[in-house]
Amino acid sequence: MSVIQSIQEKYAKLMAIIIAVALMIFVVMLAFENGGSLFRSNNNTVGRVNGTSIDYTNFYQKVQQQEANIAAQYGGTMPEGMRSQAVESAWNQEVNEIILDEELDKLGIKVGKRELGDLLYGPNGPDEFKRIPGFTDTMTGQYNGQYAKQQIDALLRMKKGTAEQLQQRDQFIAFINYQQRKRMSDKYSSLLANSINYPKWFVEKQIADNSQLAKISLVRDNYSNHDGDSIKVSDSEIKDYLDKHKEDYKQPESRSVSYVAFSTRPSAADSAFAKNKTSDLRTTFDTTKNLEEFLNSQGLAFPETYSQVSALPQSIKDTITKVPMNTIIGPYVENNAWTLAKVVGKRTEPEMVKVRHILIATARQNPQNGQMVPIKDTTEAHHLADSIQTTIQKGIASFDSLALKFSDDSPNVTDSAQHKFKIGIYDSVKHGAMVPEFDNFIFGHPVGSKGIVKTQFG
Repeated sequence: MSVIQSIQEKYAKLMAIIIAVALMIFVVMLAFENGGSLFRSNNNTVGRVNGTSIDYTNFYQKVQQQEANIAAQYGGTMPEGMRSQAVESAWNQEVNEIILDEELDKLGIKVGKRELGDLLYGPNGPDEFKRIPGFTDTMTGQYNGQYAKQQIDALLRMKKGTAEQLQQRDQFIAFINYQQRKRMSDKYSSLLANSINYPKWFVEKQIADNSQLAKISLVRDNYSNHDGDSIKVSDSEIKDYLDKHKEDYKQPESRSVSYVAFSTRPSAADSAFAKNKTSDLRTTFDTTKNLEEFLNSQGLAFPETYSQVSALPQSIKDTITKVPMNTIIGPYVENNAWTLAKVVGKRTEPEMVKVRHILIATARQNPQNGQMVPIKDTTEAHHLADSIQTTIQKGIASFDSLALKFSDDSPNVTDSAQHKFKIGIYDSVKHGAMVPEFDNFIFGHPVGSKGIVKTQFG
């Protein structure tokens, strides 16, 4: 939970007033790069590896996870042009998993129930579990596998619950599956390492070669000591040298390859078809009562933040600022896609703000796979954040002292490109520099506002 103490406009007289517009973007990709479910037939297969089909839905989820990982490295914003990297990473992950699964199945390598239990809840349990307060013994402060098992088992059995509880359950399932796959992969790697044998004669030769010593005397004569123009090399000398060193210049036999290139550029008919499909959804897009549900049904994410006018496509920038609320614009072409845009909100924002916060972390990113691992119960974190806010409001303790004591954010971090953070203070924060929930609060509330904000980090 982030406790927001105050928001102040910085250089108010000098900054430009920005009109930010929230856009519900509906994108129809051209050719085979189409998005959502618009042009997909009943075949949801995006590819096959060794005869194993890769399901579109599962693959899309992995792409989204990769995009989230990349966005986390850039302050919560997905840079333009990085989607292809996310798709490639997700594809490589699918290929590696399928190939490894085939080898593991051939060799009969598995992780049994007892082994998995020892891996997760034994004395040497995952470091991520050891950092979760609820998994430690209150008397000794040490990791207690039984505590962890009881809580995780209860969570995995849960069929109904709040969105946060179900998300937490899914995170644990993903983490356990990762640990199980990692253990099988380690077994496979160990099997390969132990199967490599060096012959005795090879080892003995290596030892003999490494033990040989020689004593030499030499004189160095640098090329720079000689005038290059005074040295003449005749054609006969070059030919004689080449004749003596033919093997050094021998090229291995090459191959010629014939191939056919299939262009993925859409034809005029493809473009017209995509435009018509987009236009067909204009009425539904205009009348739907639940935009988030509608966009999700097309495989698109619901935008959580406002967009600066300067960041909008040039073709609609002027139109956006003039049309009334709920106006639909398009179809128009943006990034090789026919697009519909709907204006659902406008507000005037400062160019940058100054904000103070205290982070009570509920999850931490696993550096090995990029997944968020729970470290604190959400209810417990909210209760602590609420207590801290009350303490600040009543003047019982200063914000600085509480930030140093409770904040899980680093107390002294400098980021010249975006902001400077010191004792709970973010200075000169620009729009889009923070995660969407935090960004919406600090730019959507007046100076001096206070509140508790839930983000993916806490």
